[in-house]
Order: sequence, then structure tokens, then C-alpha cells
Amino acid sequence: MTSSGGWNDNSCSNTQASLCEIPIADLRFRYYTGALSRDDAESACEAAGGMLASITSAEIDEEIVELTGGDSAWIGLNDESTEGTYVWADGTSSADYTNWNTGEPNDWGDSEDCVEITSSGGWNDQSCSTTQGYVCQWTVTAAPTKAPTMAPTKAPTKAPTAPPAKAATNAPTASSSSCPSDFSAEGDLCLKAVAKKLTWSD
Repeated sequence: MTSSGGWNDNSCSNTQASLCEIPIADLRFRYYTGALSRDDAESACEAAGGMLASITSAEIDEEIVELTGGDSAWIGLNDESTEGTYVWADGTSSADYTNWNTGEPNDWGDSEDCVEITSSGGWNDQSCSTTQGYVCQWTVTAAPTKAPTMAPTKAPTKAPTAPPAKAATNAPTASSSSCPSDFSAEGDLCLKAVAKKLTWSD
């Protein structure tokens, strides 16, 4: 997409800014490729009005693996407060759904308190200072379902010569007020362009 919003074909090996976002129910997940420590990733998500992702079902787990393209990335699970008791970034327990890789969590070297999702979709406890990409999530409130009231129009006095234009049937379900401040509403999605330049295959 060009700066004017138009489309242009280009070499797949050229690096461009990218956008990776996926909706699941009333949640939106976005993968950021910039390598940050877990604490910096958490701060970045919060600064954008969200939090590190909570993976509470196999469906979300699978979608996030697809979103990250198989790269390891920070998610919101950690046991920083109490060793061996894992909680999500919002403080909720991970008891309802877990997907640990075989032999994990192992707290290797007594220094792994943060959790990454790996290429398989399984989880691994990792040192919180490791730098890698991260997945943020937001709750998006649906736009009001009541149609706006419109003033009646005067009936035409002459028959139209062309059929009337078909009314749009796909009303947007996200509004600019339901998206984080640096995102824009596009249909039922909240979108943000990521400045890091990547090739098409990345």
C-alpha cells in the first residue's frame, strides 16, 4: 500500500512496514516483531492501550501461532510474584488452559519467570531479559447496533431513470472510540501500521 492509500505491486524482497493483526470474538491480537525484553514488551502493550496476550483456549493459541508466523514471542504469562504459580498480565490464573512444551516450565538456572509462545504453539518459561517479539491484545467493544435516525426525505416527483444505488449491508462493528488511540477503525478491525520494514515473506 502506498502513502496515498493506493496499491502498488513491488518486489517481494523489498522491505516495507507491515501489519499483523487477528480478531477472535471481542479480542484483537497484534504481533510486534521488534525485539524487547518481557518488561519492555509489557510496557509497550500498555502504552498502546492493551496488555500482553492471555492465551485462554486452544483456538487462541493456534491463531497466535499463525499470527507470529512460527516465531517465538512474549505472552502475558509469568510467575514473578510466586515461583511456580503462573498468572496472566491481567492477574487471572492460567488454570483453565495451558499448553506447556514437554519438560516445561523448568525454571532453568532459577532465572526463568516469563513465558514465550514457541513455533509449535507450546509455551516455554524464559528469562524475562531475553529480547524478542511480543503479542498484545485489546478488548474491542462492538459499535451500537441501533441505526442512526435520519430525517424523512421528500418523495421524488419524477420516476428515476436508473435503478437506485444498493445500500451498504456491512455496517462497521468497530468505531474509532473502541480502538486504542494510535489505531484506526476499519470495518470490524482496529488497525495500526508497524514502522519496522520487512520483506513480503516476513
